[in-house]
Amino acid sequence: MTGKERALWRGEKTVKLSSFAVAIIGLTKGFVGLFTGSVALLAQAVDSFTDVFASVTVYLGLKFAQKKPTEKFPYGYYRAETFASLIVAIIIILSGLEIARESIMR
Repeated sequence: MTGKERALWRGEKTVKLSSFAVAIIGLTKGFVGLFTGSVALLAQAVDSFTDVFASVTVYLGLKFAQKKPTEKFPYGYYRAETFASLIVAIIIILSGLEIARESIMR
């Protein structure tokens, strides 16, 4: 296993563990937020689930980046990580706008 493959494998392992932990925390915040009517906890729950979705996107980017070069992509797919980061940035912006909208409405 090369250094780059080892780093990708460690990244995958970290993404899986952190996604699970953040999902549990997000569920807890969501239930407590619904039970108490706290907008702040509901916003944090949305933020947590955005983090989970972002982690899954990064994981998929890491998996895709490991694909071997093909005739169409002779340099490989290593830029898939960069594209996944762009998607994560868009998700963060959209979730922030939704939280702001919900706060204004309440």
